[in-house]
Amino acid sequence: MAELSFNDFGETDYLTVYKWMQDQRISISLNESKESINFVEHPSIFTLGTNAELKNILINEKNRTALNIDLIHVDRGGDVTCHNTGQLVVYPLLNLKKRNLKPVEYVRMLENILINVLKKYNILGEQNTGKPGIWVGNNKIASVGISIKKGITSHGIALNINNDLSIFNYINTCGMQDVEVTSIKKILNETINMHKMKLIMMEEFQSLLGLGKYNASNKELIKQITLNKKLVGSK
Repeated sequence: MAELSFNDFGETDYLTVYKWMQDQRISISLNESKESINFVEHPSIFTLGTNAELKNILINEKNRTALNIDLIHVDRGGDVTCHNTGQLVVYPLLNLKKRNLKPVEYVRMLENILINVLKKYNILGEQNTGKPGIWVGNNKIASVGISIKKGITSHGIALNINNDLSIFNYINTCGMQDVEVTSIKKILNETINMHKMKLIMMEEFQSLLGLGKYNASNKELIKQITLNKKLVGSK
């Protein structure tokens, strides 16, 4: 199986990581870079997918700018979603052909990773027929939005953990009206350790990608995650 790296970009602006992700996808397709799973938290931003409609942004540009919320059109599927600090975003850059994964299987894998991660916090996350993402009851807790070009994935998943959920008041989440959102912090009424969350997420990716389940301690596991913003802009 192809070699895989885990990278943690901490809090990094969306456009910087987006440009890096596009370059990496080309590099992976040319076998110049290895596949990777990339963790990041973004400052406040609305991202509009290929099916997005501007009517689903419920705040005007002047007020959005005053709140320091950026906006960008991107090449993933879906409508509008948002990111902010305290939400964990994961961008897998994988070669689906080499991993013998069909797009629908890949999406199900991402959904299962989110469901399995939530189980570790005794939260029942579920798919909701006809509605994208992962839900806890009637409340959305995670989004899934991907792009595949020449068999290489980009974009990925976003899980609400400790983030301020008020930002969702300014959009129709994923193009759906009156959607209530939630977070792990809101459900458990406690702040979640992001370091531990990344380790749990990493283990789930390892397991479902057939890399074997690690039994190492947290200290040993974290050594496998490259925390290095210098990766941005490099191959």
